[in-house]
Amino acid sequence: PMAVANMNKNLSRVSSLLRWGVKNGYIQTNFAEGLQIKRTTRSDEDRSPYSADQLRKVFNHPLFTKRDYKYPFQYWIPLLGLYTGARLNELCQLHLNDIRKVDDIWVISINADTPDKKLKTRSAARCVPLHSKLVSLGFLDYIESQHVNGNTRVFPELKLSRDGYGRKVSKWYANFRKTLILTIDDTKEPDFHSFRHNVSMSLRRKHSLDDIGEVLGHASNKVTARYTKRLTVPQLHAIIESIDYPISI
Repeated sequence: PMAVANMNKNLSRVSSLLRWGVKNGYIQTNFAEGLQIKRTTRSDEDRSPYSADQLRKVFNHPLFTKRDYKYPFQYWIPLLGLYTGARLNELCQLHLNDIRKVDDIWVISINADTPDKKLKTRSAARCVPLHSKLVSLGFLDYIESQHVNGNTRVFPELKLSRDGYGRKVSKWYANFRKTLILTIDDTKEPDFHSFRHNVSMSLRRKHSLDDIGEVLGHASNKVTARYTKRLTVPQLHAIIESIDYPISI
């Protein structure tokens, strides 16, 4: 079934349309005004991280072991999700100049500095250092090849739609994980954004929730946050490098 957050988003859109109708005299009442579905779970219960066995099922697939893919995004975006915790659209909308060096460290700059990009919240703008695993797998070589080919975006095969660049990847990954049969009981199957939970769980053993939130682009709820400087890129790099999984890629 559709997630509660998505149902409420659709109800809000309907309400906006009917509000316009009332304002312009087409109807008398906005019957969707204030209509929302109450959540029955905490937001952190919406998704579960991948288990070690599930991660092995995903990354032991020939797509990753033999690089048997049709489009580069099929290989790189799941790996980027696993080692950055970035949201799907944050990765899909990247430009080549978003992969840059800061303080002599390669980072992914997640921003909305061009009209085709958008962020979920203002806190989502951040720099995420590249994990050494991504470098060893050849991500920087891939970026250089895109420069040589005259592209300006990291994944030029992805096209902009109403909700950003992620639609094609979202549909592909949903079909891909279904072929893996990741669950055999009634537990909820992990999806792409479950990688964010894996990053959070991996970091939680060694770092504070505020540090993890800065990596993931979460807003801090603490009043003291407004008086606290953001972490430096070297500090973030040390945090990212502590991401570790019991699998071989």
